[in-house]
Amino acid sequence: MVNKGYYLFDCSVVNASKQSVVAMASYRSGEKLYCEKDGRTRNYKERLVKPETFIMKPDHAPDWTLDRERLWNEVERFENRDNARLARSILMALPNDMTEEQQLELTREYVKENFVDEGMVADVAIHRDDVNNPHVHILLTVREFNENGEWEKRKTKRIPKLDNEGNQIYNDKGWKKTVSVKLNDWDKTETLIKWRENWSEKMNEKSLKFGLNKVYSHESFEKQGRIEKAQLRLTRNEYQFEEKLKKEAEKNGTKYKPITFYAIKNEEIKKYNKKISNVIHLDDYKTQKDYNKLLNSIRDNLHKDEKNIQATRLLVERVKGYVDYGVAKKLYIEFNNERNKWKLKIERSESIINSKRMFYSSLISKYTENKKSVKKYGYNPKTFKDEIKKELLMLQEEEIKINQEKEKFEELRDATIVSMEYQERLLDMEFSSVYEGENLKHFSYEEKYFAIKLLKDHNILLPAEEIKNEFIKQKKDIEEAKMFIPLWKQAKETLTSIQIYSRTINKLNKINRYNLDSDQSKRDIIIKLNSFKNLKESYENYLNEISPLIDEEINIISNELDVDSMDIEIKIALLEEYSKLNEDEKNNLNIETFINDVKEKYEQQKDIAYDQYLNEQENDRKDAYKDLSSKAKQIVDGLFMALKQLENNQNYNDSRKRRDKNRPYRRRGADGREL
Repeated sequence: MVNKGYYLFDCSVVNASKQSVVAMASYRSGEKLYCEKDGRTRNYKERLVKPETFIMKPDHAPDWTLDRERLWNEVERFENRDNARLARSILMALPNDMTEEQQLELTREYVKENFVDEGMVADVAIHRDDVNNPHVHILLTVREFNENGEWEKRKTKRIPKLDNEGNQIYNDKGWKKTVSVKLNDWDKTETLIKWRENWSEKMNEKSLKFGLNKVYSHESFEKQGRIEKAQLRLTRNEYQFEEKLKKEAEKNGTKYKPITFYAIKNEEIKKYNKKISNVIHLDDYKTQKDYNKLLNSIRDNLHKDEKNIQATRLLVERVKGYVDYGVAKKLYIEFNNERNKWKLKIERSESIINSKRMFYSSLISKYTENKKSVKKYGYNPKTFKDEIKKELLMLQEEEIKINQEKEKFEELRDATIVSMEYQERLLDMEFSSVYEGENLKHFSYEEKYFAIKLLKDHNILLPAEEIKNEFIKQKKDIEEAKMFIPLWKQAKETLTSIQIYSRTINKLNKINRYNLDSDQSKRDIIIKLNSFKNLKESYENYLNEISPLIDEEINIISNELDVDSMDIEIKIALLEEYSKLNEDEKNNLNIETFINDVKEKYEQQKDIAYDQYLNEQENDRKDAYKDLSSKAKQIVDGLFMALKQLENNQNYNDSRKRRDKNRPYRRRGADGREL
């Protein structure tokens, strides 16, 4: 596979109102030059790597043009207007896989053929300060030399005006008509395009000659059909400013954030290129055939009943955009997950309503037995019926709102099921139309979606036999792989919720209700207490449901661990750290080393949390750090016991091996007979 080489060609004009061409020549060449215009000697700090410099001139140009200082002082003397154009500046990236001699040969040939042979003097400086970024600066004269070796005073000349047949055109008085034309085409856009194209052709020519595996193109990434986007070139001031920001961020241990407009754009481009980096190597599979028309017609012609239309409409509103298999699956997993945040929010609201209903039911029972009993809850026995009726109506309104929200959630959940079935049918049809004759059952829906999405987004048509391999390679980077919440994470979040509810229940139980300012506060505490108890119980039930699955995952790490003797917190800690390992680390895992590493991490957490507990002044935060330290200590102790258990198992196995080895000798007597 031929690699694509880095291409850069930048052209600008040096203007007398903004720049000194003598100063520019001094900086690029690394030479000390005297500027006659301002009487200053330009001498910039010495570079790490001395630039390789030379001047090339056309045959009819005088020899003094080979003297850098005189050349550019003569230019500034002749071009004496305040806004005069002094020179044309070219910047080109050199191939970093070429030797210095090869880079020089490439540069000399290109400069001679494109600039010097056209009548320009070229001042060339090759910079190699960064081995990964060799580049060449070229300063070109913008005025020709005449045949006598003097500056050409004219920039234009008049030539006869001819008709379409090449005949002279005359005016009404019989005089010949003429038109003004420039002496050369150096300023034309077409010429600049030709220079750019010639540079890529020259690099390709030399790359082939030197046996290098790279091709170069002057065209935009889009015209080349490349997937990635090209970064935008910063001005020198922008570049230096951003480099200063990077150094400051590194010094302060903070994240670098670009400020200038094009630097911000480049960060966005980097993120985009990183996102699609996993498919760049598939450029060779790009197809010229336009499949989008075919795929769109399949989508348009697929039968959609009212149920499908309504489901799709709901999901489009939900995501504010286009719905395909990937989006439908993501929503399906989200809405059919038992720990869906919206679903849990509805359950919390329902729990509060049920607690209120139980409270009011208990209150009415007490009132029936003893009317005065409701006084301690802030009710007047005489007006109790009216008050409770009003509160029950308010509760009914709350219940209606929650039921409406629940219906909306269930409607969307049902829509994801309908849409998922529809998208699977559509994906099968799309895949069959592109990969004719392939067995649909041979590929999973995720593999089919991966192949079709590559085709839609990047016009990459993977061979059928490559789909599975590429999907496996890129699975970690595919959004679909990030949809599932790992079981350990679900357990960790559930456990955190249980602990929060436990702390809240304890706090509510400690409150002396008789010292509260209002009777309403008493009622609120009773309702909250019942609600939190119910929620805690539901979370505990869920944790019990997934505990066997957690045990299975622990056994995948090692079947030597006694899952029955381990607390859920320790299992979660092990699974969380295990999830951070790559495949090689998992395959070559030493269970004792792994547990020791996890134990060491939680020991550090314990010590840090305890120090924060000692230094914290605010009671709530102090309690939080104390809980964190205790939790970390509990995990450390559990991991220590797990290590002891592994050690005991190892000793037991070693002992059995020794007994088995000696067993035949113990069973035989001195004469060799079996006892």
